[in-house]
Amino acid sequence: MSIHSLKSAIDNITYCHYPYPKEAVQYLVDHKDDPGVRETLLKTLQDLAQDPQQYIPKNNPGYMQHLYAMFLLAQFKEQAAYPLLINLLKLPAQYHEPGEPEEIMADVLCYEMDRILASVFDGNIEPLKEMIGKVYYNTWARLAALATLTLLYRNNAYSRSALTDYFKSLLLSPDIQLNRVFFGLAVCDLTDLHCDTLHPIIKTCFEKNLIAPEYMDYEIYIASQAEPNSQTPLIENTIDEMKNWSCFKELIFSEAIIR
Repeated sequence: MSIHSLKSAIDNITYCHYPYPKEAVQYLVDHKDDPGVRETLLKTLQDLAQDPQQYIPKNNPGYMQHLYAMFLLAQFKEQAAYPLLINLLKLPAQYHEPGEPEEIMADVLCYEMDRILASVFDGNIEPLKEMIGKVYYNTWARLAALATLTLLYRNNAYSRSALTDYFKSLLLSPDIQLNRVFFGLAVCDLTDLHCDTLHPIIKTCFEKNLIAPEYMDYEIYIASQAEPNSQTPLIENTIDEMKNWSCFKELIFSEAIIR
């Protein structure tokens, strides 16, 4: 494959292809500051937010341009992508829920969205807090926003005291406590902070059975406090992030096309 233009590169990342279109992605990386590259990727996210029905899998099988755009803009540290991603996360739950046919972000929502958001963070923390605090937003989108706060702290973009105070307000919020899944996974996100001031509140939450045991129990939480902090990097290399996805494996790709 020989890629010599922006159009050719975009054509090769619009849908799922086997093998992984490494040359097309590398072209976009090498020409990230050329006219039209960032604008095209940003417009991809804008178009998706404005008309998600057009791009969901059942209406547009194999469409992946939005996922490439997210990773590439994160690699470029393009802050203009931050409000666009927030808007996508605010889409109705049917567009996000893992396992549902309408999902548009697939596993990216659960596993990489926090790293993507932190990579394009524009300094405005409030949209993340608004996402987290509103129970009518999708649970997985809210968890991604919550994990982003912790990642911003790890990368010196959010203070430990501010993060601790915010987590304390969440743990004491009756609205937040109503969702045991969200609450349990939120406590999971807290384990890396090793914050002694939150221990009494967390212990009380366990005693009140506010945390779904399938996500965390008190013994595991206590044990985690003796473990070293984990390191979660920002998005630095789109090719390395995506090239081993199962959809780019020959057998799986062939079976998907047959179906």
